[in-house]
This record gives sequence, structure tokens and C-alpha cells, in this order.
Amino acid sequence: MHRSIPISLLLATMLAACAQTGQHPAAAVQPTPAPAQARPAPAAAPAAATTSTSVAPTPAPVVQADEPNVVAFATGSDKLDDAASAKITDLVEQARQAKKVEVLGSAQVNGKFNKKLALSRAFAVKRALAHAGVRPGKIMVRYSTIESRDVATITFKP
Repeated sequence: MHRSIPISLLLATMLAACAQTGQHPAAAVQPTPAPAQARPAPAAAPAAATTSTSVAPTPAPVVQADEPNVVAFATGSDKLDDAASAKITDLVEQARQAKKVEVLGSAQVNGKFNKKLALSRAFAVKRALAHAGVRPGKIMVRYSTIESRDVATITFKP
């Protein structure tokens, strides 16, 4: 994890070190020598046939028809598109009748952004359900960093 140090703290530390050694602040900072330049590798003989080694990006997951409680999102987005809004509209009656509704957001991006995006997706679905008349107090929001898909899954508890 990278943490930034406030410049004022860094300068105060440098000045304190200079005061102890009696050096001027500019003398305390030594320039880093430039790295030695590597010699280029000898040119290889041309190959008879070249093959591409690039890897195609992984396409966004597609929600299957047998996943009626899964709302899909565009990669990197927490915005509900028309298809996602229509799916939520189809689930409103089930949500109203359930005692509890759980919305589990997930994202296929790695790191801290993954958690934030997954949770943001779950809240987007909760807001849409609440806007459609489902009592917000019975909608529980969670996120998952295990499932690597751009979706939010809605579960109804009787």
C-alpha cells in the first residue's frame, strides 16, 4: 500500500536532519545517478511465419436466462442501463412480498476499487427497488470480491 507523506512533514524532517549535521538542505539531497544504458540485443533472424502472442481482453460476463435474479452492469460501471432497470421492475413484486431482500454486488476489477464498485452496484439496485415501492429497511446490501462478475444478485427471504 502506498501512503503519501505530507510535504510539510517531509521538509521539517529534512531541516531537522540538516540542523544536526550542519549541512545546507540542498546538500542533504544527493542526486540519483542515471542508470547505465543497456546494450541492445542482437537482431534475431526473421522467422518464416510469425504468430501473435497478444491476449484478447476478457469479455464482460453475460447473464444467462436461467439467472432471473441477476442484474448485469457494464464493466467498471455502477449505472443501471435499460435492461437492468427492466429486470428490477420484473422483480419488484417478489421483493414487496419477501420479508427480507438481499442485494449482493460484485465486480471483476481487482483491488480497493473492486469493493467500492461492488458495493456501489448493490446500492444502485437497492435505490431502484426502493424507488419502485419496496421498503428500504428490509433490503440488506452486501458486496462480494470472490465472484468475479459485473453483476448484482438479488435474493428474497420468505
